[in-house]
Amino acid sequence: MKISTQTEFLAEKYGLETAVRMIAKAGFDAVDVSMFDMAEGEGSPFLQDGYREYAEKILAVAKECGLTFNQAHAPFRMDMEAYLDGGEGREDVFRRLNRAIEVAGILEVRNIVIHPVHCISYPNNDPDALLEINRDFYAQLIPAAQKAGVKIAIENMWQRNAYNRQIISDTCSSPYELARYVDVCNEMADCFVACLDIGHCALTGHDPANCVRVLGHRLAALHIHDNDTCHDSHGCPQTMSIDCYPIMEALAQIGYEGELTLEADYFLRKFREEFYPAALEFMGKTARHFADVFEGK
Repeated sequence: MKISTQTEFLAEKYGLETAVRMIAKAGFDAVDVSMFDMAEGEGSPFLQDGYREYAEKILAVAKECGLTFNQAHAPFRMDMEAYLDGGEGREDVFRRLNRAIEVAGILEVRNIVIHPVHCISYPNNDPDALLEINRDFYAQLIPAAQKAGVKIAIENMWQRNAYNRQIISDTCSSPYELARYVDVCNEMADCFVACLDIGHCALTGHDPANCVRVLGHRLAALHIHDNDTCHDSHGCPQTMSIDCYPIMEALAQIGYEGELTLEADYFLRKFREEFYPAALEFMGKTARHFADVFEGK
């Protein structure tokens, strides 16, 4: 099993090219490219003229370092209420997501995580109505995904109770609902897989290992990190409350063929800058250990 980690924090701090080089030096095999800066404004290099050339340069850097881009994360902080209202808000959301998919194709990414339209402050929290909203949402991304040669990975989500701000379930929090979303969307085109975020599982009271088994063949991407089951902490695996050993065993049981991808950048944020390389190397060694557990070593 190959190991990967996201670029979010390092790219914010040093730029994407340096982030890729640091990830390689820390011992990772692959990179999950975070496209969160595409959510607002036009400052992302992937939204500007010359974005194709820039993406090709980043791909060349990764190959020079012996890395691949195994997955990507599309922007998700767009104004989704404006999207639901239609008009220019909807057009802007698809402009950003379609560009993210195109860039993923240039980077030779296999799976790009695109969050479902989920509850938060949206007016309709009925599960069946949300499924219809999401089927329409994902249907409009199929042409871009097919052209780019990438799969869209649907992720399990969480939200906050509007009254007491506690974390509660949301769209696809249940592995059964996530499996249903993947199956329903694949009826339109064979473009969809599941991304299981094990931290989100713990936040919404779902056993991550059981979620793996429920998703089975649908599971093609992971977000591995740790939390205290009350906050979305994105800590290094096995440093807080989530036990990764049963998860690795479940992944082996279903014959998982993807990478072990960390989404644990907040672990880095706790240190002073001079310690980032050492902390990143520790994350890499932790990921490698669990990859070995998966392989039965």
